[in-house]
Amino acid sequence: MGSILPEYSAQWTIQDMKGAWHTLEMGDSAILLDHQSCTIELDASARLHFVRAAAPTISCSAKAFWFALAGEQAMPTAEEAGRLLAQNLLYCEQLRQWRALFQQMQVQAKTLLQMPVPEPTFPSPRLDAFTEEVLARTRSRVTPVELETLALLLKKDVEVIRGWLATRGKQVIEQEPVVIQVQAATQEPVSVPSDASEAQTAFPKPKPHGRGNIFWTPERLQMLQAALKQHESVMPVKKRFQLVAEQCGFNAKAVQAKFYELRTKEQEERLRRFVEDRKRADEQAATEQVVEPNTLVPGPNLWDVEVDGHLQRWPLGYAYGSFPSVLSRPGTQIIYRQHCYTVQFVWSSKLHVASTSDAQSCAEEDLVEVEQEAIPA
Repeated sequence: MGSILPEYSAQWTIQDMKGAWHTLEMGDSAILLDHQSCTIELDASARLHFVRAAAPTISCSAKAFWFALAGEQAMPTAEEAGRLLAQNLLYCEQLRQWRALFQQMQVQAKTLLQMPVPEPTFPSPRLDAFTEEVLARTRSRVTPVELETLALLLKKDVEVIRGWLATRGKQVIEQEPVVIQVQAATQEPVSVPSDASEAQTAFPKPKPHGRGNIFWTPERLQMLQAALKQHESVMPVKKRFQLVAEQCGFNAKAVQAKFYELRTKEQEERLRRFVEDRKRADEQAATEQVVEPNTLVPGPNLWDVEVDGHLQRWPLGYAYGSFPSVLSRPGTQIIYRQHCYTVQFVWSSKLHVASTSDAQSCAEEDLVEVEQEAIPA
């Protein structure tokens, strides 16, 4: 790194307080005394001290320093004195400005050090359009059955779906376990009644069970469903629960809780069948849309296609997650807009392909393969 000071070629001889002579020079980056770097200090008695790191300090009077630079017995003129005073004031002002600047920088640095370290803001991770739409339409409280349905639909692990739902502020609720209370069977013999009156006395009408303490056996569920179907036209619903409870000998609160549980399971099963039927219909429709062998059908759905490492957008006629299975195998050659590509990977809304040649070459290769298969061995 070069010196920021101007280069000087001046050289002087100066006499110290002991009468010894020394050589004073202005180097490129420092003042040299006897070819050694030094600094100059001025004390209160107008004496100059040349401080060197590896040699003793040399002292001289201000008068001897003036004669060494200006000449023997030379007296300073008013112009020289004024110039020296002006330079002295200029250097003092520059030092004062530098001091103020450093103080301001110190205050700014202290403020920056006291500020908390900012955390970087990253974009929210987004999935493909089909997955985002399914997660957006999901309720805020998801049951385990719905969670398994989503995992089956999106072809992901249950824990992955749970994490996606959590990042979107949705919660997976766990179903409360049913409290089973089994009473011990009595060992007393049961007498068989001889007539109807004795039968009514021996087998009284069962008392309603307490809330949450019913062990729902298949027979009790069948009896409950039959009673609910019998009184399904009774309104309001609270009255219907009361009639069913009196008929079956259950608690009305337990009947109400079981009714909504059965309806929820029925809705979830209906939703699962609807999703499976819709997916099966989309796959069948996508398979039927193949006009020519290995030719992709254009449509309104934008697919992300990575061709030789470059991302493109292809408008295709296949719904997300319903790409034809006959074209999804790696190594399959497909044709899109008169260009031939080789399939590498197929995701729910993204394709990885490699360009091979144009569509005419692909058609010729397919024709050669067909002719070779037609030739008998």
